Amino acid sequence: MYCIVCSDIWKCDITLEAALPIYAAMPKSIYRPEYAVLVELVREMRLEAGLTQTDISNQLGVTQSHLSDVERGTRRLDLIELRDLAGVCGVSLVDAVSEFETRLKKRRIITKR
Repeated sequence: MYCIVCSDIWKCDITLEAALPIYAAMPKSIYRPEYAVLVELVREMRLEAGLTQTDISNQLGVTQSHLSDVERGTRRLDLIELRDLAGVCGVSLVDAVSEFETRLKKRRIITKR
């Protein structure tokens, strides 16, 4: 088992119920400044690849409005979806995350760790 509080594997006895007050105070990721940087990157990857939202949505098997919601920041994008989307744009997940981190540093957005 992986502890969500201390990141220890198999050694921690903190239960999910005990950890919930810690996470209840955290804002949803779509409202954080880092997420605005991510959706900007997603849109730019698509445009640089010369693709429309419809092109990408057809390849990913989602609706165009789903992708529009992602690019507007109203729908959360998980890691697997980011990987798929980046791949359609011809960008590796590693390169996308590297660019994301670079943009955070340029804007001096401190990521909580």
